[in-house]
Amino acid sequence: WEKVIETKPEYRDVLLRLALLNWRIFNNDKAEEYWQKANNLDPNKEEVQKVGEIIFPVLP
Repeated sequence: WEKVIETKPEYRDVLLRLALLNWRIFNNDKAEEYWQKANNLDPNKEEVQKVGEIIFPVLP
């Protein structure tokens, strides 16, 4: 997924997938970074908001 982002940095769905993958391995800083990028691209997208709801309750 990281290689896809290198070539297509505005690919929102991959950014969200990377956010969730990093969250699952407790890499919260990276999870937040990827989510913020996706949110900046499409802040009103329901999927972006759902991923944010999953990630942010567990971030310190």
